[in-house]
Amino acid sequence: MEKLNHYSHYFFDSDGTLMDTEEMIYQSYLITCREFANKEISRREVTSLMGIPFIPQIQQYLGPLDDKKLKKVRAFYKNHQDSIYKNYLKLFPKVKETLIELHQKGKKLAVISSRTEPSLLLYLKELEILQYFDLVVSPQQTEKHKPHPEPVFYALKKLSAHAPKTLFVGDAQFDIQSGIQAGTDTALVAWGPNKPEEIEAVPHFILEDMDQLL
Repeated sequence: MEKLNHYSHYFFDSDGTLMDTEEMIYQSYLITCREFANKEISRREVTSLMGIPFIPQIQQYLGPLDDKKLKKVRAFYKNHQDSIYKNYLKLFPKVKETLIELHQKGKKLAVISSRTEPSLLLYLKELEILQYFDLVVSPQQTEKHKPHPEPVFYALKKLSAHAPKTLFVGDAQFDIQSGIQAGTDTALVAWGPNKPEEIEAVPHFILEDMDQLL
């Protein structure tokens, strides 16, 4: 496996990349669609859109929602996820050990996620990895979101990072598109729900194992 240890900055998506939340997210969207549309959705319908914020994803299943309905749907989804996350939340193999070593080597680390800030910070803290990140970027920090490059540009600026010396690691085409447009190198994780041949964007690397970064 090719070593990817020469970068000064490493940016990571959260869900599907660092933490295994696929079942939790799928169950939350499934229950929400049943509640508000009596509609069944497949796992692939959910995993193929993981990586974009909640609003555009839920509207893919339920159609356009006015503010009042959206608020109600979002609250239902959040309440359900809050009630089940402890049953599902876990790190992928070697994530914590790799983050610790990267941090000890002086690498600058950031999370760039489409998850809302409260739950993102909660999950990173509960998984005991929040302290290894120099920056956490959620949809609250930028006007535009992945696959737009703005979140990556935001992180580059905040950390005074040079794009060619930065690797953006993610599990979805939205991560890869965002990183490429911002000028960073990109790596698609092999343990996520999306395979290279299934996504439109072409990553610079495939990350077979987290410790390839060391």
